[in-house]
Amino acid sequence: MGLKSLIYKRRRAKLLNLACKKGYDAVFVSSPQNIFYLTNYWGEGYLLIDFSKTSLIVPKLEYERAKIEAIDVDIVKAERGGAMLENVKKLALGYKLCTDNLPTNTFISLSSLLPNRISLELEIFEKVRMIKDDHEISTLIRGGEIMDKLFTYALEILKPGITERALAAYVVSEMMKLRSDPVIHYRTSFSPVIVASGPNSSLPHATVTDRVVERGDFVIVDIVLRHDGYVIDATRTFHIGKASDEKLKHYEAVLNAQLEGTRYAIPGRKAGELDRIVRKCLEDKGLSNFFIHSTGHGIGLDVHEPPWIRPNESISLEKGMAITIEPGIYIPNKYGIRIEDSIIVSNPPLVLTRFTKMLREV
Repeated sequence: MGLKSLIYKRRRAKLLNLACKKGYDAVFVSSPQNIFYLTNYWGEGYLLIDFSKTSLIVPKLEYERAKIEAIDVDIVKAERGGAMLENVKKLALGYKLCTDNLPTNTFISLSSLLPNRISLELEIFEKVRMIKDDHEISTLIRGGEIMDKLFTYALEILKPGITERALAAYVVSEMMKLRSDPVIHYRTSFSPVIVASGPNSSLPHATVTDRVVERGDFVIVDIVLRHDGYVIDATRTFHIGKASDEKLKHYEAVLNAQLEGTRYAIPGRKAGELDRIVRKCLEDKGLSNFFIHSTGHGIGLDVHEPPWIRPNESISLEKGMAITIEPGIYIPNKYGIRIEDSIIVSNPPLVLTRFTKMLREV
């Protein structure tokens, strides 16, 4: 058995064992992220896992690609829509199934085909994916190295007169040359890269505009990339020209908060406590009212996934979790500062994005 086969076999077994402890006989998977995690295939389809086999049901147009990408699965092709669900019914036998985040209409249709035999159980999928295995961590490390190159490239062309859109386009172009892909997180931004200058930087999820970068601007560059399926998320803030004393103090406060958060991102630390540590750093400088989001979030196959590093979160961090630490302050209509790294929880924490966090004045 090859290494990749072993990786996917272990993931499926772990997920299935958790499901069985909750009284289920098999697992039904619909989200592309979860299917990829369990098969190496990212695309339209349904996955059914029991103790005897793993079946991937795909539409005809995806069949040839699924044969190439999916590892150690039985592939079934069917017409889109109801025919795919009918195949699930045939394969499900008399099983009681649990499933991930199915669209409501699909869940209703499947429930009618399998009455009283299918239930949503998001928690077990989240639990399995939260702890990254060695293969995932290696992939994330490579993604972090690519991210560092992108910040280097961005800094090389950042100057007065460039537009936010031009800088964002350059970063995306270089990202793809480095065998990585842009990620659009539709709930927060239309752009895979946030470039926010001057007053725009006071908006945490600013939309990229045609604004021309000027002297005296803070420029936030927030990049999300996907490398071999896995997401790296990082932010740096630059300044055009020499920054004022007030701006330097604000930047230093955010940097100190980010460094403290990274330092304490170790196994056993509660996520809510880590958020408080970061928040207290900014509170001590009188800036807590300008910190208007959480300290961080999990990363992996999604841009934002558990664990959440925010107030009152009781979950304890575990070795192998991948999270961001991203404090920021946002002074309305003036400027914003955010510094973000992707890290692996360990003791000491493994920082994946190592481009300098010292303020670069360009």
